[in-house]
Amino acid sequence: MGIRGLFTFVENNQNQFMVDYALHSSTIIVDANNLLHLLYRTCSGLNAAFGGDYDKVYSHFDAFCLLLDTCNIKPIMVFDGGLDVDNRKEKTRKKRIRMRMRAAISCDPYRQGSLEVFPLFGRSIFIDACRKHNFQVVQCDYEADDEIALLSRILNCPVLSGDSDFIIFGIELIPLNSLSFSPSLIKVDGGEKTAISCKMFYVDHFLKKIGSLPRSHLPLVGILLGNDYVDLESFQKLWSGMSISKEKGVTDIHRRLKAVTSWLRGQKIESAIEKILASVPENKKEELQKLIESSLNKDIESPSLVQKILNETEHSTLIYSKNNNPLPQWFSTAYRNHSFPSWILHIPCNHKFLYLPQVEKASRSYSLFSAIDIFRAISAVLLSVDHPDISLLKDDSAKTVGIELGVRVDGKLKHTTISFYNNESERVPHLIEIPKLSSLVRMDFFKKVLKIDEVGISIVDLFPDNLKIFICSIIFWLQVSNPTVQQFQSLILMSLMFDAVPCKIGRVRSVEKTERLRKNLKSESSSDGSICQLWYNLCTKDCLFANEKLLQLYQLDRNLIDSDGYDKDTVHTFAEFQIIFFFAAILNRLLLSPYPECDMMIRYNGLFLYNAVNFTSVRQDWMQVLKNADSVHLLLEKVFDAFSALKINLTNLPKEYKKSRKRKNKITKAIGDDYFSEDDDETNSDEEEVDELTLLGNRFASLLSRQ
Repeated sequence: MGIRGLFTFVENNQNQFMVDYALHSSTIIVDANNLLHLLYRTCSGLNAAFGGDYDKVYSHFDAFCLLLDTCNIKPIMVFDGGLDVDNRKEKTRKKRIRMRMRAAISCDPYRQGSLEVFPLFGRSIFIDACRKHNFQVVQCDYEADDEIALLSRILNCPVLSGDSDFIIFGIELIPLNSLSFSPSLIKVDGGEKTAISCKMFYVDHFLKKIGSLPRSHLPLVGILLGNDYVDLESFQKLWSGMSISKEKGVTDIHRRLKAVTSWLRGQKIESAIEKILASVPENKKEELQKLIESSLNKDIESPSLVQKILNETEHSTLIYSKNNNPLPQWFSTAYRNHSFPSWILHIPCNHKFLYLPQVEKASRSYSLFSAIDIFRAISAVLLSVDHPDISLLKDDSAKTVGIELGVRVDGKLKHTTISFYNNESERVPHLIEIPKLSSLVRMDFFKKVLKIDEVGISIVDLFPDNLKIFICSIIFWLQVSNPTVQQFQSLILMSLMFDAVPCKIGRVRSVEKTERLRKNLKSESSSDGSICQLWYNLCTKDCLFANEKLLQLYQLDRNLIDSDGYDKDTVHTFAEFQIIFFFAAILNRLLLSPYPECDMMIRYNGLFLYNAVNFTSVRQDWMQVLKNADSVHLLLEKVFDAFSALKINLTNLPKEYKKSRKRKNKITKAIGDDYFSEDDDETNSDEEEVDELTLLGNRFASLLSRQ
């Protein structure tokens, strides 16, 4: 839920409500969504304006996981799911999405420090870090708060969170902001232990300080103070009858907390509920009564869904589609083990897809449209639970279902409907059947969706297995996003410098470290062979030479902060690649991984990419800079030569390139129907229906009308 101001009030009065605590050698339940965003905010040196410095973020996540390991702390990471009981939080969710969208499109080098723009792969690389350390990772179907509180009671261990809901739940709570990021040594049983210093919130201390209120009344306190499900205005009549202090120097939340506890004190809980329900408008009573009953039942210690997942027992709770058909067990299990993002359940269960914000240019088409074919394939497979003959072909006489898609038009959040059609002979793999299909059938479908023809297959086969999805995504990107030669070459260069090169020399960002490593070089024979043989077997001296020559590409040009030289067109084009790769990885996993998983995004660096585009644009033959790094130079030549077989004509940026000229967001009327259609739903001005998705602009019109 989240009670605005309550956590701040508790933290500001921590001497009254909390005690010092040394965390070590124990299990904790972690509010993973909350922790994830706190860790991201505390990661220094990020340059969000360039699409995400994932290598830095991953290192920060990994360092925190290592800290927990060092202190022998066993976290159970519990994530929120994608579903919402009775759509209670839909209004709040859409409000937050609009805020994130506006922050993302406003982000530039000057403002990036004051805007929190969470990158597209942020959650997945955090999970990668957790799994590297063998932490348990669980994803709920709905919001995780209830499951976390219940699990905390069952396992008798504290919760790590910054969410005020857990104050009301009456459990032991370690506030996230109290956590030290440096380990300390403490004396335990005559020996020493490594621990993390923090604070522990005890609800009994809290209840005593606010007026000896019974624990059973805490849920009503949370409701009356207002949260994501019910606002304060609903209780206007009740509040008008309370005595609210006008004491100076006291925060508003403190005044309201005193008033609520004073009003509740001495009342039986049944009497208080009756008065609360009597005070609200008639049209809100039923919903409020359900909320109160749900809040009061959270103390019942029954086996939780999370507990069943952790014990690998059969999940008694099934996930049902919109047409009330159960999703297959293999998919539900994978979802609850967080093999899929939380939003994926919206597609089969609600026929909705909200919005994925990225740093992109407001005047250009929403980056998701570049990956629309992959998104449609994912959606069709998920919808096959209710529509077994669903296909990717268009057939106006066989329209079967539509899903609501959140889109960005300039700087506003709107929505449209994406349509699907039945075609028995061309139907997509059925979600239930996928485990029974051969890997060849599943791989063929993946390649078909990503437009990988025989030439593309021959290119993909040249690369190591763990890069194949990444290379498939590049081939798709080259066909739909029209990147420049320099943007393509920069993506390959970044992949090599952040994946292949560090395998030989590690992370090197200074001349001094380069020189130290050179002194310890051992003699090596020159590297040669295929792309696959070369990729992870480059000569160490060549890697050091190439890295030294490109050191400036790792740094932010300070002139970009104070000038108009920032080119958001380049960032937008790479945002299109990111979302293509994002959906390609999900489709591959949905097909039970016909290609091996690819973790390239933990090494992806948007700033390096951006600088590399400038670097390759102002030098006619930029590869001459690397001519003395023989194996690196050879590998780049082989990769570029391999991709030339695609016969795609890429444009060149001008040699004097600094900033691309502005593109107009041309919104035209489509000729004929496409996969998108209108509906007659009434919407508000900030979230209106979009006409036929011709707002995609000319570049994507042909993609949408293709049969």
